[in-house]
Amino acid sequence: MASPVYFLPLDKMNRFSSWLQDIGAYRHIKPRDFVALKIHFGEKGNLGFVKPEYAKEIAKNVLAASAWPFLTDTNTIYVGQRADAVHHSLIAAEHGFTVENCGCPVII
Repeated sequence: MASPVYFLPLDKMNRFSSWLQDIGAYRHIKPRDFVALKIHFGEKGNLGFVKPEYAKEIAKNVLAASAWPFLTDTNTIYVGQRADAVHHSLIAAEHGFTVENCGCPVII
């Protein structure tokens, strides 16, 4: 069975919040659900990752559904900043993925 794929062009990112509502991104979330938001926090010196403000927008809507969001990623199998949970958490924070910025914790 084919799954729908949704795409929002970069020049329409100002519509990100309403677009998520339009596509029904939160329809499966129930009160008291734990909702994992799988994020790539980026490597040190890398800017090729989803910006924290987008994670914050999603977390805000998950919280509005009376659920509990958290940002997560898995460690890498190669040696680097994201090879263990401690350093992975530090690089996430360095790139702005914090409770203060995103409204939810980071759990590696």
